Amino acid sequence: MNMKKQMVALVALSSVWFVMAAQTAKDEKKLTEEERAARREMALKVQGGFIKKPGMQKGRVSIITAQKEVERSSLDAVAELLAKAFKIQVDVKDGVVEAPNGSAAALKRDGANACVVVGSCKGWPALLAAPDERWAFVNVDALKGGDVAGRTQKEVVRGFAFVCGAASSQRPNSLLDAQMADLDRLDLVSMVEIPGDVNLRIGAYLKTIGVTPWRNFTYKRACIEGWAPAPTNEYQKAIWDKIHEMPTEPIKIKPETKKVER
Repeated sequence: MNMKKQMVALVALSSVWFVMAAQTAKDEKKLTEEERAARREMALKVQGGFIKKPGMQKGRVSIITAQKEVERSSLDAVAELLAKAFKIQVDVKDGVVEAPNGSAAALKRDGANACVVVGSCKGWPALLAAPDERWAFVNVDALKGGDVAGRTQKEVVRGFAFVCGAASSQRPNSLLDAQMADLDRLDLVSMVEIPGDVNLRIGAYLKTIGVTPWRNFTYKRACIEGWAPAPTNEYQKAIWDKIHEMPTEPIKIKPETKKVER
């Protein structure tokens, strides 16, 4: 088959795949909640659910809070968002930072691979970042006059991105848009999130500073590979017993029948 025919065949195959994918997505929308629940239960029965493989996730990023204006729960929510997005450990810790340039010492005391410090210092900008030193500083005092908690959440996400390998996004009106230094523009961004086009950059950079992601595996695969923990439900127990059961008959090895040339 020549190159032209191969390209035509590839395009045709891609078209079929997209049509099938679109149809599958359409069919998924038609499912009732009971049908979705049945599918989830079937997947749980066959695979045992997903678990994290021990030892894969290493390193961490800290959000160090050194202020009283923004409640801890707002920062916990951002930490959870970032942890899920990149499958890494993100902690919220209390600290003491009298000025933004004290963030490096706070990071050293905390022992994390990188940090975003949330403090309150008059006369400083809303966000400062020192990527080479792996810290960013969010100044709550400069965020007053609006939704301080919401602004702080967004600036923590921006500080994390600047320190962890992403300075800008191609997606307009995102938190990594150059115009976000304007607090009025910042308020217009409704979603507290990392733009999708920089996720890979951040994930790759995190590995270079020693922060590696966890990976989820099915319980069945963990049993087969020999690192599964003890089962925690009836489905996992059934899978565990099935994989670890002793054979009822001796294993038979067929003799080699291929002739060996001498």
